[in-house]
Amino acid sequence: MPHERDEEMRTHLQAWQSSGLTQKQYCQQHNLKTHMFSYYKAKFLRQSDDSESLIPVQVVQDKTVSGLILNLPNGLSLSVATTYSLSVTAIHYPGR
Repeated sequence: MPHERDEEMRTHLQAWQSSGLTQKQYCQQHNLKTHMFSYYKAKFLRQSDDSESLIPVQVVQDKTVSGLILNLPNGLSLSVATTYSLSVTAIHYPGR
């Protein structure tokens, strides 16, 4: 069944990501064909890109702010230094 194979490969991809091995080394150790591994890796990446959505955010108090700093999980920060009214209704969040 194709869904069983998808789940099997998803499990392998997750294990590979935490293994510290190269893709080729992981495939060799688990008797997987590297081209099939790459196919599923790309397939799941496309699926995660398609699942982007908006999640609702409720602002408890509408207020004017003089700046905004957004700290991202990868260590980057985005700073906006201007006066504007803060009223957010939704945030774009990939993968949700």
